[in-house]
Amino acid sequence: MRLVRVGLLGLVIAIIGPLFFLKYELAFSAFAIILSVLGYYSEHRSEALLALGIETYATLASIFVLAQVLAHSSIGIGNSIQHWLLQSGMSVWAIAVASYVGTLLTEAASWASAATPIVHSQAPTHLAAWALGSGIFAGSSSLVTAASAGIILVQETKNNPEGSKITFGSYVIFGLLFSLFMLGYYIVVLSLLFR
Repeated sequence: MRLVRVGLLGLVIAIIGPLFFLKYELAFSAFAIILSVLGYYSEHRSEALLALGIETYATLASIFVLAQVLAHSSIGIGNSIQHWLLQSGMSVWAIAVASYVGTLLTEAASWASAATPIVHSQAPTHLAAWALGSGIFAGSSSLVTAASAGIILVQETKNNPEGSKITFGSYVIFGLLFSLFMLGYYIVVLSLLFR
């Protein structure tokens, strides 16, 4: 019950706080994470924090930095993405493809945090949000490194027998083909729904 209470409190802080103080979204999220970690049983706290290994955390942190750099307007490709989306008329397919490629190059959560302001500044609509989310969702299935769950899965299966390890190479063909199918499906469905 203690873990449920601490987890729910962390979620409430991370979700409700930014509704009233949007500028402090990152601070609320960080506070919720720290509170959740401190609320864990003290005898297992360090074990839980280090369960995935420091390299997994370092990988996730570096991917978030990479996404922010790629999307930054003065040092990354943020202006190019924005210009390309504007030329397309902020169309469903362009937003979905841009978010798919961005996720493919970085990771789902990191690209969502980097690309959302770019899309929202030019197209603050439900359709644009759905197109952005759909592209990110499809992109997160493309490579095993394109979602946090994939990175964690690789880490957790690295000691498995040879046939049951999840590796980048064993996943790549399936992931790319399936994610391209998903991307096409989302573009068609959204185009038909929001005619």
